This record gives sequence, structure tokens and C-alpha cells, in this order.
Amino acid sequence: MSLAADQRGSTYPEFLIAFMPLLTLFLSTWQLSDMFTSGLSVQHAAIVGARTAGVVLADDPAEEGGDAVGELGPHRRKMIEDATMMSLASQITDGTIVGVEVEIAKDGASGALSFAPQGTGAVEFVSVDVRVRYRCHIPLGAELVCGADRVREFSRHARYPYQGAAYDY
Repeated sequence: MSLAADQRGSTYPEFLIAFMPLLTLFLSTWQLSDMFTSGLSVQHAAIVGARTAGVVLADDPAEEGGDAVGELGPHRRKMIEDATMMSLASQITDGTIVGVEVEIAKDGASGALSFAPQGTGAVEFVSVDVRVRYRCHIPLGAELVCGADRVREFSRHARYPYQGAAYDY
């Protein structure tokens, strides 16, 4: 029997032909699911930041570095940013999230962030936007899902009512 007519071992090339596309599909799906899971974590971080801002902005000025009630000073800003970062801590420490920006704003306002005490009018909302740089890390799936630089950027938004009461400390 000649070598050209020999059919032994033909399953190995067939396996390789079928295996590589399936492996690529599996790794890309895994990378996408990890990226969407991180998106949920970033949404949670935005919610945590907005909720923290809604509460911390009304805290006692003596405990908040002298910032007036309802004003976003450096001490309160740091507390809000820290709370937001803590909810992303596991993904920051493992290198999945390589950059985070937190933006705090009053709905429909620009400039300095200041809130009136509750009971003096309509309910005011504080907004928090969290932008992250997500590093794709699943071999082969990272290049297909995130491109050659293996980094995707995305952001999430949350808002929460300001919880300030109309009383003096």
C-alpha cells in the first residue's frame, strides 16, 4: 500500500481543524463574560458612590474637614471616591481594572456642587459617573474581543437623592 493511499491517522488533522475554531470561540466567550461581569461591578461601584455621596454630603461639618453641609469639599470627595474604589478593589488588585475615574455632579448643574437642605423644595439628586480601563487577560480571546492593545474603556452612571435634613448640627 502506498503512502498516498494510507488513511490511518486521518482523525488527528480533522481534530485539529475542528478544535481550533471551537477553542477560539470558547476563549472569546469567556473573555466577553468576564468583561460583562466587570461592567456589572463598575455599575455597582457607581451606585455605591452615588449612595455614599447622597449620605456623606449631609454629614456634620466638624467630622467632614470643615466642609459646609451640602457642599462637596476635598474631604467628602475623597470619601466618595474611596467608597467607589473599595467596591472595585478585587478587580483593581488583580490587574483587571487598570484605571478608574470618578466624577461627581449634581443633576442639571455645573460648577460647584452644593445642595439645599431637604424640605426646602424639590428633591435634588447627586450623580456619579465611573469610567474604567479594563484589561482583557484571557489568552487568544483578549485579542479578538479587545483588540491588539487588550484594553477596553467603559463607564457607568448612577444617581441617588441627596439625604440632607433641614437642621443644624
